[in-house]
Amino acid sequence: MDISPPADSLPLRVLVPENGLEPTIIYDESSALVMAVIDRGGVRRLQATWDVPGIYVLLHVLDGDGLFGAYVGKAPNGLKSRVSQHVVGKDSWCQALLVCRDTTHGFNSTQAGWLEGRIYQLLKESVNAQVSNQQIPTDDTLAPYEKTMLESCVVPISRVLRLLGFDPSTADGNREFTSSLRAKAKTAKYYGIDLKVLLRANWLNEGERLVSLVPAWPGEGELTSNGGIRLVSNGTIYESLSAAGGAVRGGLATNGWSFWGVSREDSWIPLSTIRERYLDGQVNLNAPLVPEAASRT
Repeated sequence: MDISPPADSLPLRVLVPENGLEPTIIYDESSALVMAVIDRGGVRRLQATWDVPGIYVLLHVLDGDGLFGAYVGKAPNGLKSRVSQHVVGKDSWCQALLVCRDTTHGFNSTQAGWLEGRIYQLLKESVNAQVSNQQIPTDDTLAPYEKTMLESCVVPISRVLRLLGFDPSTADGNREFTSSLRAKAKTAKYYGIDLKVLLRANWLNEGERLVSLVPAWPGEGELTSNGGIRLVSNGTIYESLSAAGGAVRGGLATNGWSFWGVSREDSWIPLSTIRERYLDGQVNLNAPLVPEAASRT
């Protein structure tokens, strides 16, 4: 029997306690992360060493078909202290995922703020998640190299969430959907725009370079004038981000909006972030100046 893991498998070291109220500790050496999974009733059992800066996700199951609720937060002054406050202040959650750096110098407040916003975005785009944050968390004051470093943390966090049964997959992600989930995908998470819309609005530009944000599947492409993606590796033009991402991943279904990134402010950010900013009506500082008369033609 062949039990060889897939090429994009992620090795994790998991320490499972005998007592269910104690935290399960997960180490990800690829991104130097350490994560704790703790039930609501076991938060007080967290050791004082968890009072370090990081982010957390509060989770609870909404139905038996994979739908779940989530709240994403940052804890610049200590994870244990912050999550302990939510034991009293928030009633709905039943389990928490805590994330910090497994290094001498952990996350600082700005890094935690950026990663908080990135994981919020990941869950907001999921077919399965209902995110309860009242405000959109974000922090774009990081240096470009820091954003690149933090982007590498997204894959292990998303896979641990799936391991826990809280699947952050999107409508074009790598899973088979039941009929009810397909219905949710067509309603709650349909954005109604594609690359052509972003090109016409000058949020993207013809010939602009795209890169894969998934280290296990490196790839490059460029945008065509009609919203296609030409892969650098084989010159083939694909009609969608997901199709191009799937080609890079050897035919696996792929959420192209989070797979591909574009250069902004000297760093690579997901195209889903560009889409989010466009939908929120934010000022596009990267668009070329277009004369008013020309813009109406």
